[in-house]
Amino acid sequence: MSDFTSFAVGIHAFALLSIPLHEPHNRVVDLDELLGADAELWAEQLSGTPDWLARFTALDNLLADRMRAGPEPCPELASAWRQMQRAGGAIRIADVAMRLDAAIAT
Repeated sequence: MSDFTSFAVGIHAFALLSIPLHEPHNRVVDLDELLGADAELWAEQLSGTPDWLARFTALDNLLADRMRAGPEPCPELASAWRQMQRAGGAIRIADVAMRLDAAIAT
């Protein structure tokens, strides 16, 4: 199976891969390791498409299905991620952590 270069970020990667995000960090990971049994199924489905447009449409559908079926992060983590997205990354992690601590404490 070919290698997979991570293109998903943050919360979406967690839903897509269903593994802790530190596991594939800064290393090449085999597609089987990320997708399990789905890797072979996806390869077969994608190789059976007639052209690139159909292949990318099929891939979009496979990714969307997997993300919908994947785990959801705890509400506090999802809220912290949204704060960082809204700020465009221009927010201090300490501020996000303080808000997260306050949310967990209530």
